[in-house]
Amino acid sequence: MQDHRQAGQERLQQGINLAKERKYEEALAIYDQILAENRNNKDVWYYKGNSLLALGQYKEALTAFDQALYLDPHDARFYGNKGFALSELGRHEEALTVLDQALRLDPNDVLSLGNKGTVLDDLCRYEEALATYHQVLQVDPSDALTYYNKGNTLIHLKRYEEALAAFDQAIQLDSHNPLFYGNKGYVLNELGRYEEAFIAYNESLRLESDYQVALAGRGIVLDELGRYEEALAAYNQALQVHPNDALTHYNKGNTLLHLRRYEEALAVYIRAIQLNPHDARFHGNKGVALAKLDRDEEALAAYNEALRLQPDYLPALVCKGTALDDLGRYEEALAVYQQALQLDPNDAIAHYNKGNTLLNLNRYEQALAAYDCAFTLDPKNVDAAIGKGDALSNLGRYEEAINAYDEALHLDPQNKEAFERKGEALLALYPHLPPRKMDADESENP
Repeated sequence: MQDHRQAGQERLQQGINLAKERKYEEALAIYDQILAENRNNKDVWYYKGNSLLALGQYKEALTAFDQALYLDPHDARFYGNKGFALSELGRHEEALTVLDQALRLDPNDVLSLGNKGTVLDDLCRYEEALATYHQVLQVDPSDALTYYNKGNTLIHLKRYEEALAAFDQAIQLDSHNPLFYGNKGYVLNELGRYEEAFIAYNESLRLESDYQVALAGRGIVLDELGRYEEALAAYNQALQVHPNDALTHYNKGNTLLHLRRYEEALAVYIRAIQLNPHDARFHGNKGVALAKLDRDEEALAAYNEALRLQPDYLPALVCKGTALDDLGRYEEALAVYQQALQLDPNDAIAHYNKGNTLLNLNRYEQALAAYDCAFTLDPKNVDAAIGKGDALSNLGRYEEAINAYDEALHLDPQNKEAFERKGEALLALYPHLPPRKMDADESENP
C-alpha cells in the first residue's frame, strides 16, 4: 500500500513538473490516470484545476476545485483558485464570496488577496481594490504583478501620476514583462507625454513583437505626434495580430480623418461598427466622415444613432448641431447646441457653432455673445475670433470688427479669411480711401 501511494505521489509530481513546463495537456493526462485509480485525491483535483485554468477551461477548472473542496473544505488554496475561475467566468460576486472564504482560512494568502483586488476592480469598486492591493504589498512588497494591477485600478480612477509610479515599480521588480511597459505607455499618453509613451511602447514590443495592445497604443501616440503615416502602419500591424479589434479600427479611422482620406475613414468606421455596434464613438466619427463627404443626412443619422446609444455624448451632440446647420435647419441646430451646453457650459466648440447658427439667422448680437464665450474659453481659437469679427461687421461696428480680425491674424498671420474680412471691414469703415494692395504681413498695422 505504501509503495502504491508513493508511486501515485511520484506521478503527481511528474504532472506538476509538466505543468511548470507549460505542457498542460500532458499534465492533465497524468492527473486523469491517477484519478481513474483514486478519485479521492484532493491534491490531484487541485492541480488538475490549475492546469485547466492555464488552458482557459474555466468551467472544467471550477468542477475540479469543487471536487477538491468536497474532499477538504478547509484548504484555502482550493477556495482561492475556485474564486479565480469564477472571476474568469464573469461571476464576480460569487468569486468575491469564495475568495473571502479563502482569506478567512489564511488572511495572508497573497494570491487570494491579489485575486480579490482584481475582482473588486472588475466590480468598479476601485477604492476597495486599492486597499486590497495595499494589503498584498504589506505581505509581499516585491510582488510586481500587484503593482501592475494597482496601476490599472488607478487608471480607472484617472489618477495617472500614481498609476505611472505603480507601473515603474512593477518594471523595477520585473523588467521583462511587456504588459508593464504597455500600460506605462498608455498612462504617459494620457498625461500628454507622447515621446516617453512612444519609448515605453517600443520597449514593450522589444519584449513581445506582436503585442497587439502596444502596437495599437503606439499608433495612438504617433497620431498625437502628427506622424500619421507611421500611425497607420502601426495600426495595420496591430490588425494583422488581432483583425477583429474594433477599437483599433476606430483609431485607424481617426488617423485617416487627419489625413483627409474620408472615404477610407468611413470604411474603417463601418468595420468598427460591424465588430461592435454598441460604441457611440464609432457612430459619432462615422458621422464626421460622412459630413466631410457632404453626406449631411447620413451624417445626421449617424449622430442620432450615437446619441441613442449614449444620450449625453457631447461630441455627437455638437456635431449633430453642425449637421442641422448645414441642412439649413437652424432652429433645430440651436436647440441641440443648448442641450450640449447644458451638459458642459464650458464647451468652446459648442459656443462657436452656436454663434455660426445665430449668424445664419441674422441674430448678430446673440452670435457675438456666443463667439465671445467661445474665444474666452479658448483664446487660441482663430475661427471664434473671425466669427466675432463677422458679427461685429454685420452690426456695423467696424472698428471693433477690425480688432477682432487682428486678434485672429495675431494667432495665424497667414489666415486668408481673416485677412480678407479685415479688408472688407476697412473698406466699409473708410469707403472713400483709394484701394491699394496690402501684404499679409502688413495686416496688423493698417
